[in-house]
Amino acid sequence: MHSIELLSPQNIRRISELARWGDGTVHDFTWSPDGNVLALATSIGIHFYDAHTFRLVREMSIGAPASHVAFSPDGTLLLTISRATQLWVLPFLGGDNSQLSEMRISHETLG
Repeated sequence: MHSIELLSPQNIRRISELARWGDGTVHDFTWSPDGNVLALATSIGIHFYDAHTFRLVREMSIGAPASHVAFSPDGTLLLTISRATQLWVLPFLGGDNSQLSEMRISHETLG
């Protein structure tokens, strides 16, 4: 018989994600200006879909649920706001999702 260890402050750091099924709850979405990418702000991060096939092409975690998402008018930047009141500016270069990187700006930084 297996013994079950109760969750406690002493063992909480041993918890890890074993699997993730589904894409979280969608809070916002936007199309890229060129119409090729659909970006979704979800409870587990940002999901990028090919706008023509609706195939998932990239997922990005920002460490908090994403509540809003928008592309810059020229499509080079993706802006998102997390529920933790942080603004993320993500370079979105030429539609190549492998080149996405991040810069985090908190409300404390903005003054």
